[in-house]
Amino acid sequence: MNGLEISGVSKRFGATVALDDVSLTINEHELFFLLGPSGCGKTTLLRCIAGLCRPDAGTVRFGGNDITNTPVDKRNMGMVFQNYSLWPHMTVFENVAYGLKMRNRAKDETESRAFKALAMVEMQGLKDRKPAALSGGQQQRIALARALVYEPPVVLLDEPLSNLDAKLRKEMRMEIRAIQKRLGVTMVYVTHDQEEASAMADRMALLDKGRIVQSGTPREIYRRPASAFAAQFFGQANLLACTVATVAEGRAAIACGTARFAVPLSAFGATPVQGQRATAVVRPEDLYWSEAGNQEPHISGTIAGHERSGGVHTYTIDAPKQQFIMQDGTGGEERAIGSAVTMGIRTDRLYFIHA
Repeated sequence: MNGLEISGVSKRFGATVALDDVSLTINEHELFFLLGPSGCGKTTLLRCIAGLCRPDAGTVRFGGNDITNTPVDKRNMGMVFQNYSLWPHMTVFENVAYGLKMRNRAKDETESRAFKALAMVEMQGLKDRKPAALSGGQQQRIALARALVYEPPVVLLDEPLSNLDAKLRKEMRMEIRAIQKRLGVTMVYVTHDQEEASAMADRMALLDKGRIVQSGTPREIYRRPASAFAAQFFGQANLLACTVATVAEGRAAIACGTARFAVPLSAFGATPVQGQRATAVVRPEDLYWSEAGNQEPHISGTIAGHERSGGVHTYTIDAPKQQFIMQDGTGGEERAIGSAVTMGIRTDRLYFIHA
């Protein structure tokens, strides 16, 4: 197995703890994301995997072998940097072929592989251009081809799309995922962009302050966040303070303010007990327009803000004790700012974090 295993990795820079006892397994052929805010340690972890940074403690294994102290050029890993790092005096073809030349590959093999890599990213027609004559998206494609040309089993990507405009980012997201699946290469991808991670990742690890907060598939982390940080960083979330009133027959009766409702015990990460405080994670799409006086749990407030993206309306709603975010994708009529509204809660989609 050519998976990666990170065990107990820690790294300090002076008084700053960049990584704090991080352990993680990345499977072979997986597109794995390291996601988190700036300064959370995700790039430091990627550099430890690449060999560009040596951990103070812990080990990095690849294919069962300890590579913690193996030099960068002996790890057989491709890397795509945020700024692409293309040689400005070389042509596109020469940039892609450079890694093979450094490995003393035969001229025929070098040319064949370089052309194949360029074709993979649809850049063979620009092989004689210099990087300065390329757009940002084209430079990104060349950086990716250069990382793939010698067919490494692992490719590391450090925020490779951050310098591109929104349209190009979406196009390249699809391109990178398609290439990764076609080649079956293991990719480790660093980003702070939750939309990128949600759209592309097989699995991901969410980091904060040098530690892994949660790992799993994007759906698992979105629907069952392990903490308030995970709930609010990966997707938008409304958090409601609740109390477990009773637990019986596989269900828990919940009190959130004046609202009372029952949920299955599967809505909790761990079995709740009577009197316990918990936080309900209410995703914006799990709220809907309702009427005051209905029996289901509801929240009344005033629309304070509105954004539209395609057919989805996102509203900011001021309620008596907190502000809520609601998404309406039903295609209904736009609600005016200042309007009094009542929202129902889809209690069957709630997830509870223990306080």
